[in-house]
Amino acid sequence: MADVLPWEDAHDHERSLLQHLLPQVQPGHLWVADRGFSTRSILQTFAAHDAFLLVREHARNPSPSEERP
Repeated sequence: MADVLPWEDAHDHERSLLQHLLPQVQPGHLWVADRGFSTRSILQTFAAHDAFLLVREHARNPSPSEERP
């Protein structure tokens, strides 16, 4: 584990913390997150940074699938 973002307000939604985490995303890094980060836009953001996100899938969000040219 290289980094942790502790947050005082337990009522903040975890996705609201993403803006604080993105500047730390580096190419080739693997991030592990809970299902709150299981959205297409978040996965696409990590892909755009050439980083990887291992995330538990949320039942209400669609299953992302890889698209190749």
